[in-house]
Amino acid sequence: MNQSTGLRRRTAQFVGGLIAAAVWMTPQWAAAETLTISGTGGDLGAMQMVGDAFQALHPDIEVQVLPSLGSVGGIRAVVAGAINFSISGRVPTDEELANGLSTVAYATTALAFVAALDGDHDSLTTEDLIDIYSGTMLTWQDGEAIRLVLRPETDTDTILIKNKIPELAESLAAAAARRGVQIETSDQHAADRLEHMPEGLGFVSLSLVISENRALKVLELDGVLPSTETIENGTYPLVKTFHFVSRQDRSPAEQSFLDFLHSPVVLEILANTGHGLVGHGA
Repeated sequence: MNQSTGLRRRTAQFVGGLIAAAVWMTPQWAAAETLTISGTGGDLGAMQMVGDAFQALHPDIEVQVLPSLGSVGGIRAVVAGAINFSISGRVPTDEELANGLSTVAYATTALAFVAALDGDHDSLTTEDLIDIYSGTMLTWQDGEAIRLVLRPETDTDTILIKNKIPELAESLAAAAARRGVQIETSDQHAADRLEHMPEGLGFVSLSLVISENRALKVLELDGVLPSTETIENGTYPLVKTFHFVSRQDRSPAEQSFLDFLHSPVVLEILANTGHGLVGHGA
């Protein structure tokens, strides 16, 4: 059993036990209020676990985690009143916050380079990535063509890589301009494509891989495996922070969920799904 599988199993058992206990102890009735969450796809899987745990303790409140709208789309949806909360992969701008919003950074995770589980590749160096994305290195060691899956140049993950590893910026731009390179607009679409691409290479959030039980192999970068430990000790360079966005004029149910986000239950869920504490490594 690999590390990710073990963490997912323990997390599922933990949340499942919490839900079972809550269902046994509380009367059953229809939910009186529904809270909706969307935003960047990188943490929707973990937020589904958080929502399930909250709903088990508050059966009168239903939590719905919707498909990804992206960081920008999610923030706009909160402003419009279309959803209650949004997860953002970046700090909301002052202009966005001026629309009556508030935000809190609640967790970090690694941005990991990944390949399909049945691939033969376990690690890459920064020099490998420069050669791969620039087009100098077109095949893996077994001779199979490397098939890249990118995110748009304006995506927060692409920007993070360029900021944290500046020497990769030119290579990523060159890859995006090459004919035949796949560019996916959401975290889930990128993960879907990579799962079915044996010779593929891309990058997604570690939290997505673990919480969504993705059939993806997380690759070492310069000898360091992305993990909660390497996020928090600062040895893994690509660390992103998730921000939880809500309206300032929150309902009691919304405030209750926001308070729950900082509870020991949620900290346990996050720790088991590839997250680090805010302020560590980001």
